[in-house]
Amino acid sequence: MSVRIQYIVSFSLSIFVVFGCKDLKEGKSDMVVQNSEYAQTIEFESFWNTIKAEVVKGNKENVIDYIHLPFVDAYGDVYQPSQSLSCESKNQIQQIYNAIFNEYVVEAFKKDRYRGFEAEKFFDGESYFDVIVQTEFLLQPNSPEPNRDLIFRKIGNQYKITGIQYYP
Repeated sequence: MSVRIQYIVSFSLSIFVVFGCKDLKEGKSDMVVQNSEYAQTIEFESFWNTIKAEVVKGNKENVIDYIHLPFVDAYGDVYQPSQSLSCESKNQIQQIYNAIFNEYVVEAFKKDRYRGFEAEKFFDGESYFDVIVQTEFLLQPNSPEPNRDLIFRKIGNQYKITGIQYYP
């Protein structure tokens, strides 16, 4: 084999190795992200099955243990301040429990009406966005006003209900 052909083969292999390894690294990175999202989904589903059973049974005390305080009614705080369900204590949660977990919310739990982050969920005329971040989940009941879309967020090592979603 001539020196020129050896050079071309060597150069071609170098290009393949450099770009091929880069692609492998990127693919591996994508796999890590996908595995992380999968693990997060599996972990949430385990939490979901537990809290769903408690909500459907009407076990208020057990459900309240899965609510992060302060509980923030971001929707009510903006649109209906006098009827906001935001609260700071477990005692306050007990008093407004039925307003948060109304028939529409309970039905949404029964029907598994939750979703994770969707990068292109909404379009504001300039860009796509979602009202939750990648690590959150959202319960979406088919309720008339007022809004009762509950946000689930990982606090420490456990998912909790953190509040009611605000929609701009």
